[in-house]
Amino acid sequence: MKISTFLTRFSFLALLLGAATLFAEEPLHERTARQSPEWIQNAVMYQINTRAMTPEGTVAAIKEKLPILKEAGVTVIYFCPLFTMDDDMRQEFWSPRQVQSKLGNPKNPYRMNDYDKIDPEYGTEADVRAFVDEAHRQGFHVMFDLVYLHCGPEATLVKTHPEYFRRNEDGSIHLTRWKFPEFDFTKPEVREYFYGNMEFLVRTFDVDGFRMDVAGAIPLDFWEEARRRVDKVKPDCCFFAEGTRLEDQLFAFDLNYGFPFNSALRGVYDQNKPAKILRECVEKMTAQRPKGARIAHYLDNHDISNDDWYNRQDKRWTNAGVDAALALIFTLDGVPMLYCGEEIADISRHSLYGSTKYGNCVIDWSKLPTETAQNRLHFVSALSTLRRGDPIFSRGTVEWVENSAPESVLSFYRVLDGRKILVVLNMKKAPVTFTLENAPAPAKFRLERGAEIKDGAWTLDSFGFAVE
Repeated sequence: MKISTFLTRFSFLALLLGAATLFAEEPLHERTARQSPEWIQNAVMYQINTRAMTPEGTVAAIKEKLPILKEAGVTVIYFCPLFTMDDDMRQEFWSPRQVQSKLGNPKNPYRMNDYDKIDPEYGTEADVRAFVDEAHRQGFHVMFDLVYLHCGPEATLVKTHPEYFRRNEDGSIHLTRWKFPEFDFTKPEVREYFYGNMEFLVRTFDVDGFRMDVAGAIPLDFWEEARRRVDKVKPDCCFFAEGTRLEDQLFAFDLNYGFPFNSALRGVYDQNKPAKILRECVEKMTAQRPKGARIAHYLDNHDISNDDWYNRQDKRWTNAGVDAALALIFTLDGVPMLYCGEEIADISRHSLYGSTKYGNCVIDWSKLPTETAQNRLHFVSALSTLRRGDPIFSRGTVEWVENSAPESVLSFYRVLDGRKILVVLNMKKAPVTFTLENAPAPAKFRLERGAEIKDGAWTLDSFGFAVE
């Protein structure tokens, strides 16, 4: 080989190696998140705790509530787990929250017994398929919740495949912090079992996606291969991670939980922290993640409602306070997520372990005709219409606007293709007067509550807001 040829090939190889190194070292926030299905980009998501949703606690009964969800502007329904629950009565294998509930119900929706069967408490496989079919007919997408980190002590797989589980030094099955047997994802056979389960659920129920419980505790490469497998069955499925792993959305996931944001929001409302911590939280999450990564923003969910038992958010934040928080999550980037009952300002006790039989932990639908419930339903509907009526809210970026009252006020533009829409919110109970920096007063508002502009100064009433 000629020296010149050798040098040319060596230089080319060096260039390739250099490019690979450069790509490997590229900061995460400079990389781009996966392209997600349009239906999840535009989503208004709604979580259903099946036991709390209706007195019957069945999927068939929930099907009758679809018109209300349609009126609220919901587009995506996601169920807490519907699969067979472990009914082991030994409380040493109950989660701390399950024991604390004092409801005495051994069946925890997040403590699986059989991953391939619908729990009879919720109905039949035919009931679930009928729900999905009807939801699709009415224009909804439907997602299931998957609990793959652990199962119950009497689960089918504990008996048929004891080799699937992590072991302690003494040979006993390792338990997660919820006291549940933990699967060993270093074993290919465990991974293959769960890949097959996801494919089975898509084929059997025509489900549109999955919310993955404690997704961050399971190796990312498992979820990446799951994405490849599921895409072959149904390419536009959504993968929604309960977790905050920063690189999730490069390939595997379309959406992550907004734990830090919800924590900051609760700090503002429950601990009287300044509103500006919400801006700081959003800026930090955006700076850490790939460009275009999506966060699910929520006020309540099945975990929070458990912990808040008798002091639900509409009680302690007031209806107006919850409205302001809803206005925020619907106008920020990401995906707004409602928890069942929130659309009618429900304040009943909810619990994963409660039902009509256990503690009567069910949405009080008798309140639907009341002024409070109707006001909330119409407000959520207006927010949904606002969000889905302009792509700036689902695809635009956030550009923060400085204001003179950051302890109380959040102000930002949503920006897309050279257009800007101003959003201003008072996150506090006390009225506030302030000015905005380099933000002309809007001529009119798309949505407004208690906002006034006079001589360049803004005034927002208690929990007031305005969307240009």
